[in-house]
Amino acid sequence: HHLLAALENNSLHFPNLRVVKLESYFLSRHIIQALGWLLHLSPNVESLSIVNRGMLEPSKPENEDYWAGVSWSCKLHCLRSVEIRGLLGYYNELKLVEIIFKNAVVLEKMVLYSSKESTADKRLTFGEKLLKLPRASFKCHNIFGLIT
Repeated sequence: HHLLAALENNSLHFPNLRVVKLESYFLSRHIIQALGWLLHLSPNVESLSIVNRGMLEPSKPENEDYWAGVSWSCKLHCLRSVEIRGLLGYYNELKLVEIIFKNAVVLEKMVLYSSKESTADKRLTFGEKLLKLPRASFKCHNIFGLIT
């Protein structure tokens, strides 16, 4: 109850947190929302590293209705570097990248590593969709490479 009360009162903050490293077995909408909340409480994060240990099949639908309302309420004014490993090419992973692009206003570098289980077709489709995502940062020109 204390943590919930602190969250509701906005009294929980991590202003000295500069680096966030997350390992997950699936980047569900709940994990993505929780990460957004953590970054909201940690306004000075400069580096975000995510390792997706990944399930081979997504457990939730890949449609806009399921993802409606998944967003972050904060702009990331300090986030300069993002690295995500273990991408399988699923919609949820693309949504995470889209949310980061929308909110990371000073992003300089994003490196994405695909999982060995990811197929060439999935990587190609994912890469094509990445190119179309809008970005808040004008500093980030060469933002990704899908590396196996």
